[in-house]
Amino acid sequence: MKFPRLFLACLFILGFAYSPVVSAQAPGEAVNLLRNGGFDSPGAPGIPGVKGSEGWIFSLNGGGAGGQASATIDGGVLRVGDYVDPGKMIYAIQVMQAKVTLIQGVRYRLQFDAKAEAKRAIKVKVGGLQNRDWADYTKIGGGGGDGVEFQVTTDMKTYSSEFQMDQPTDKSARFEFQLGLRSSAVWIDNVRLTPLVAAGSLVLDGSNIGIFRRRAPRVRYRR
Repeated sequence: MKFPRLFLACLFILGFAYSPVVSAQAPGEAVNLLRNGGFDSPGAPGIPGVKGSEGWIFSLNGGGAGGQASATIDGGVLRVGDYVDPGKMIYAIQVMQAKVTLIQGVRYRLQFDAKAEAKRAIKVKVGGLQNRDWADYTKIGGGGGDGVEFQVTTDMKTYSSEFQMDQPTDKSARFEFQLGLRSSAVWIDNVRLTPLVAAGSLVLDGSNIGIFRRRAPRVRYRR
């Protein structure tokens, strides 16, 4: 049966007048939005001279807050240590990944394994760049700078936190480890940023569509 083009066009427009609500399901197979979260990629190093650092950036003197340390990777584990100057702010020394897409209305989980030479605080921020006024999408601040604070111990453990992307979709968000203020070395591995949506769900925000896993989309709508 054929439908008039005008009728089909109206259905398409009406579809975007509804807000999507993902069906209640188990998350299923999670998609990691970060590249090389295991620090073992054979690709071109993102940190000059550090094999296994593809996709990652090592930043010193963040915000003009000083900071001098070194980054190395051994056995697929990132180490930031040999602090000469821990900086005046926790974001003075950062390991980050750029161009991460976050979709409005989707909830995310950040997760990583870490340990420290001596117990210390680190922060993880997922946020916007200058064109977004350096927005903190994790919505948890405190101390020197934005982001989620974790108290890392001397044993390798898994740390995680969740946040909702309430701001307009950002295709250039940045994931940051903030490692300044303390001189205790930190080891990091298995870094993940995953959308907490049902497997096969279709997520729309009016101009962007994100499909998580290749399966028939299962979405219900409300006005």
